[in-house]
Amino acid sequence: MSDPRQPNRSIPALDGETLQLVAPDLHARERQEVLEAQREMYETKYLGSVRAFTGLRDVSRH
Repeated sequence: MSDPRQPNRSIPALDGETLQLVAPDLHARERQEVLEAQREMYETKYLGSVRAFTGLRDVSRH
């Protein structure tokens, strides 16, 4: 297993519960650090390229 403090790129929607299952030896603070690093990576690398589905605005208004 690689460094557990690094974001796990093989699990796209890593949450605290899943992280505890895949890395049970991490302490709560370490899990929080991993989740924060994943959030930052998503925001800086991917969020700018995310586009809404066609018609999503109309659906969300109802």
